[in-house]
Amino acid sequence: MGTIRFSSRDLSAGPASLNPSSSIPTTTSTSITETVNGSHEFKVDGYSLSKGMGIGKYVASDTFYIGGYAWAVYFYPDGKSSEDNASYVSLFIALASEGTDVRALFELTLMDQSGKERHKVHSHFGRALESGPYTLKYRGSMWGYKRFYKRTQLETSDFLKDDTLLIRCCVGVVKSHTEGPKTYTIAVPPSNIGQHFGKLLDSGKGTDVNFEVDGEICASHKIVLAARSPVFRAQLFGPMKDQNTQCIKVEDMEAPVFKALIHFIYWDALPDMEELVGSNSKWASTLMAQHLLAAADRYALERLRLLCEARLCEDVAINTVATTLALAEQHQCIQLKSVCLKFIALPENLKGKSFLHPHHLDCWYLVKAVMQTDGFEYLKESCPSVITELLQYVAKKCDYQVRLGQQQLSLPYTEALAAIHWNLQPPRLLLSHFYRLGFFSDVNSLQCTELTTFPGLAAPAVENGIQITIIGVSHVSSVWAGFSERSRDGHKFIVAERPVKQGKYCTETEESIIQERKSRRENASNGFFDETRNAESTSSPLDTLFTEE
Repeated sequence: MGTIRFSSRDLSAGPASLNPSSSIPTTTSTSITETVNGSHEFKVDGYSLSKGMGIGKYVASDTFYIGGYAWAVYFYPDGKSSEDNASYVSLFIALASEGTDVRALFELTLMDQSGKERHKVHSHFGRALESGPYTLKYRGSMWGYKRFYKRTQLETSDFLKDDTLLIRCCVGVVKSHTEGPKTYTIAVPPSNIGQHFGKLLDSGKGTDVNFEVDGEICASHKIVLAARSPVFRAQLFGPMKDQNTQCIKVEDMEAPVFKALIHFIYWDALPDMEELVGSNSKWASTLMAQHLLAAADRYALERLRLLCEARLCEDVAINTVATTLALAEQHQCIQLKSVCLKFIALPENLKGKSFLHPHHLDCWYLVKAVMQTDGFEYLKESCPSVITELLQYVAKKCDYQVRLGQQQLSLPYTEALAAIHWNLQPPRLLLSHFYRLGFFSDVNSLQCTELTTFPGLAAPAVENGIQITIIGVSHVSSVWAGFSERSRDGHKFIVAERPVKQGKYCTETEESIIQERKSRRENASNGFFDETRNAESTSSPLDTLFTEE
């Protein structure tokens, strides 16, 4: 934060006050000019699709607030105006709220995504400005560059990665105020009201209500509980209050959890989790935080709920992430749910695990590790919809690799869905937009009647004791690989699909099969499966695989 100070003296007493030996009282004041700084990161995902919008057309960031004003970043893929050379992309920062003559410093940075940190920066900060900070006259006023970067160079640079640009905008709003002299210096201690109420609880004096929880009695004060929780207020003083308010039985809650809840009501702080559970086990503390979050939601204690949510976000682990994800779904903890999904999608979380071979470090093995926990069964039973969401999320975040001969083929999951190592039947809705893969007359011998095979298929490979056979490659509208594991005689069968282009990945024969399959699918009347096969033919393993329960 930059600061400029100007001081003034009160010379109202006249020229005599200039005499250093004079004892005339003097007052002082200070004018302080400084900047209130903040930054915003704007991600442009799908850059190639934004091209061709037209000159003067833009994509805009969400509105963000710095220095009491709203701002937004505007990116022009085809340039802001033709007279300023439309072969450049344009980038601007705009005032998005009401205000006149807003003075500010700006910085626009196109981030280098190669890790070399060779960012392209245009900045007011850290240098002398001949005309001072830039002034925005009214809402919609902009500062930026019409020729920010040449488009052809941008598209071959390290600024563009996975069709994504990352832009950082810094704003320093200029603020001025005047300070007079302070006539006192008093250190005000922080509030200790929680300590006083906590001591009241510990003393047991004046308690007028008892709660029976799991065979234990907890004494408290009605008025304190009613002041802190609308649920307790209704229970103790509302028209539907309990008939016996001297001793209220609490169902479906353990005594330590209820004691922690009461502790928070009085102290306005979380208790020591390790002391509460009598163990320094991180798992036990996480379990307590989970139960306490549910209790906080039950008694409408929003601050306690958020404290527990923050604690659980910090303590996500393989053995607890499934139950935490179920809890987040049940109690609408959006941030906690996001943290759990991201955790499962990060293969780095499996580093150092003894059961994992180094070259298998991908998120599907992390999914498998999570599925092996007891909490996953609870997640599957209590929140089945989250299973589908988890599958979609992990598939979008991961790269799955299959081997064709000596070549390793990476399949990016931009729009993909996958179920490698998935012990559940994937819902039909996930697969309804894919082409029919074919039907197997004999799975064990891998005799496939309608599946397009890829030339030079690799021989079966043994990985972690499981024989993996890639049985075919065919074309779909988006990349898809893998469905539920079906093991027969120690084999795991995988259908792998990839985009195909004429003359590059498939032969003319394969291309004709693809077109025939497309046409057959368009004429089909019953969704995903092709019902034109011989009615007397044996049932396909795929029929079982894609059948909904």
